[in-house]
Amino acid sequence: MPAIVNLLFNTVSTNTTISFSLVLPLVSVLSLLVGVGGHLLMWLVLMRNPRRRSKPSSVLLLNLSLADMGALLTLPCVLLSASSQDWQLGGGICVLLGFMTSLTAGVDIFSLAALSVLRYRIVAPPARPAPSPTQVAGIVAVIWLVSVTMALPKVTYIQFDSGCTWSVGRGQWLGFLVPAFLVYYVAPLLCIALNCGLIITHLHRCRGTLAADRRNKKATALLIGSTLVFAISWLPYYALEFVNVMSPYVSFVSLLWEVASLSAILLVCLAPCWNPPLYFLLSRPAVRQLRALLPSLRKCLGSLRPPITPAPPTRFPHLRPLPTFSILTRVMSIGLCTHYHSRLSQYSMFLTAAPPLRRGSTPLPIKHQLRREEAVSEDHDWIPGIDEPATLPISDALCRDESFSQASEGCHGSAIRIVLLGQNGVGKSALSLALAGLSDSSLSVDSETACGEGYERTVSVDDEQSSVIIYDNWKQDLSTLQCEVVVLVFSVTDRRSFHRTAQLRLILRESLPHTPIILVGNKSDLVRSREISTEEAHSSAMMYECQYLELSASLDHGTTELLEGAVRAARGDCVGPGWTEGDPGAGRRESLTSKAKRFLAGLMSRHRGSKILRQKSRSCHDLSAM
Repeated sequence: MPAIVNLLFNTVSTNTTISFSLVLPLVSVLSLLVGVGGHLLMWLVLMRNPRRRSKPSSVLLLNLSLADMGALLTLPCVLLSASSQDWQLGGGICVLLGFMTSLTAGVDIFSLAALSVLRYRIVAPPARPAPSPTQVAGIVAVIWLVSVTMALPKVTYIQFDSGCTWSVGRGQWLGFLVPAFLVYYVAPLLCIALNCGLIITHLHRCRGTLAADRRNKKATALLIGSTLVFAISWLPYYALEFVNVMSPYVSFVSLLWEVASLSAILLVCLAPCWNPPLYFLLSRPAVRQLRALLPSLRKCLGSLRPPITPAPPTRFPHLRPLPTFSILTRVMSIGLCTHYHSRLSQYSMFLTAAPPLRRGSTPLPIKHQLRREEAVSEDHDWIPGIDEPATLPISDALCRDESFSQASEGCHGSAIRIVLLGQNGVGKSALSLALAGLSDSSLSVDSETACGEGYERTVSVDDEQSSVIIYDNWKQDLSTLQCEVVVLVFSVTDRRSFHRTAQLRLILRESLPHTPIILVGNKSDLVRSREISTEEAHSSAMMYECQYLELSASLDHGTTELLEGAVRAARGDCVGPGWTEGDPGAGRRESLTSKAKRFLAGLMSRHRGSKILRQKSRSCHDLSAM
């Protein structure tokens, strides 16, 4: 690894112009201010969310930021030496500066290589489990161990008496420079290029139209940008070191050498300050968290200001004159409010607090629409092809996350939380109502209450009582999701919703690697409009190692099997491989009570199917599967 001390003193000793003493201090101060401030904000953003800071990618980003901060600590020494054009800090600081330069550069490039491998494991199929915290800690320890080992020759061979440069011959220095160039530069960059190429190929093949694809592209762009900054910053150093070894007298006769050395030093000084701007530029959640931090930072900075002495009270403090602009604004506001109040009063009989309309093709019964007013809100659902909606600020999201966990833990300590996820219009609302027992169901229901924003019921599965809470309006980031079972719902009549479940599984694989996932194909009664075959859905479920079931929420067909399978999955019982074919109890011995309930459920489903047949639905004439 080229030492900044060696090149710095060669440049200072031969440079006769004043440009070196002016440009290098300015660049060093700029890099120090931007780098330290950016990395501190980056640490605050990553450490604010407990679930985010425990992710392997966040740990590697913190490790990369720590190495950059170590490189920034060496800039005051470079600044002092450049201003005085003489080393005045002694031999110990000289050796430490060369060691820190090599150590931080090694940690930087090895952390980027580990990030590229992690991104490939997350994005590209087949499904792979996320690294455990112990494995991530081992990776970080190996990165630092290898970097320290490669930087030890700087401590051994750099001597202050010889001008704070190498005290070995050209052959020995070349024998160290070539392996360092291969280990520190060539091998990690080849690894990053290979992984980024595979990631880009997979994302291009998936036709990135969903929000998850955009996040993966931005994360890959952040990785590529940081790698390019490292490569561009250190490549001139290696080139100059090789030229210096091959032609040792070029540095004393060429003015071009001085310009090249100055440019190389400036690039290395600027390298540690680029990663925070790239992180905040390409990470939308980081920007939202940074905006949430700004009020608290302003409050802290405001507390440091001297107190402002209030103005003396007037003679009549309650009769303060208003500015002309404020008076005009209030008059206009009162006039507009009066005008629109008179217009809206004509239609007051129509402006009632009616619940939102149900998505999908089958109307929801009137007796169930009153339940949807407080249970379901689809304001944050996203449809492919439309820009991703603005999510809640991080302060509000944290409050909602805490209220959700408190409501589910305080009111239902041991309840099984089931979360329905999927694209808008697939029937999550109707399915949640069916699972909550708001329609005629064959399950034994002991209690039915509303808890938070979901439904609660008590069911008996395999002669064992369980309390279940169903949520279908999760609006926050999936990294804050906490539940026992995740149900991914798609419509068999909409291929875009099927692709959406694939993207959700990629996200859940990283945030909830051990949570059971059930893939559900809704609207199986719409046979004529079907776009996703059963075989294709089975193949997708097998590839992502999750259970699959087809049902019709509007006809309440298959919802009993889904609820029983979700409860068994939450308990850790074996659901059985045959459940993807429609038998949730395959591979498991059922009791007589469960068999009787299943028989009665089949009879009632067939009765409801015949009733729908008599209505002559225009959307489907084939209900034989019911």
